[in-house]
Amino acid sequence: MATPFLHPKRHVFYHRSIVPRRLRPCFKGREQLRRSLSTDNKDEATLKSAQWQARIHRVFLTHKRHGARMTPSEIETLIAHWMDSELEEKDYRAVHPVTDDYLEGVQLVLSH
Repeated sequence: MATPFLHPKRHVFYHRSIVPRRLRPCFKGREQLRRSLSTDNKDEATLKSAQWQARIHRVFLTHKRHGARMTPSEIETLIAHWMDSELEEKDYRAVHPVTDDYLEGVQLVLSH
């Protein structure tokens, strides 16, 4: 599970991923990758951090499975895509509680 950390000066949570040794040359020697989670709310930061962790693991897995057949340009594109990407719009269900009114509305729609 990804654990976000609070930046001491910016008061915003960040995500930190450790780059496997074999992939560090692809990441210009970097041992860690950090992303701002753009929130000071710990629960929301935990959710966003898990999303980033899943994404970077996808990059690592893609490189592990196909890296030997990929050109340096393709590897660079794969990594650049992750580095430049942003998380999709917030999942409304993940950051807003489900109320009784909402459930009642869903039940009404489904019963018709």
